[in-house]
Amino acid sequence: MAEIHDYEHKRQLEIVFDQVSQLTLKKRRYSPATILFSFIMFSYSPSAYKFLRNYLLLPHKRYLQMLSSSFNISPDNESNKTKYYLTHVTKDLSERERYVNLLVNEIYVNSKLDFKGGNIVDNANNNLSQLAKTIQTFMISSTFGHFKEVVHLVPVSSMSMRPASVSVPTRCCQFVQHGLLVKEAVVQGILSVNTRVSM
Repeated sequence: MAEIHDYEHKRQLEIVFDQVSQLTLKKRRYSPATILFSFIMFSYSPSAYKFLRNYLLLPHKRYLQMLSSSFNISPDNESNKTKYYLTHVTKDLSERERYVNLLVNEIYVNSKLDFKGGNIVDNANNNLSQLAKTIQTFMISSTFGHFKEVVHLVPVSSMSMRPASVSVPTRCCQFVQHGLLVKEAVVQGILSVNTRVSM
């Protein structure tokens, strides 16, 4: 039988398979494709996302807000929330699953500025005078297991190699502190340029 990566509509099938697998799980663990889909839908229209959750098994909005905690312009809060989230998702991993690959990719978003809870949000982290146009997405996948997780989302004005190259070593250090060993990092940019960094 052909693997899912052999199919043309891999992303759609991943979401469908994830929906079926959620029915049998006691504790929800969403696939990266489902998280990306959910985040995009929630960013586009929170009310439409709420409606979709009546028919599909999708992450709660608080889960998405925790993932996108970097939208808060305080770097201390971002660092603490990322550490908390990494602790949460890695606590049940076996020794073998702790060997991971890092994929840095992007999600395009509408540029807008909001004022929420006393904070200005949706600025680009790499240039606070500009609005975010893309979300830098950090995903880890186990080299020797089935573990895959989106671990951090960072709003940026553009996905240039410079911010990504600065962020990757920082993220790798965070992963090592949580007992993860990054074997390889792949950075995918706007121009479909793939940069591989062997660790």
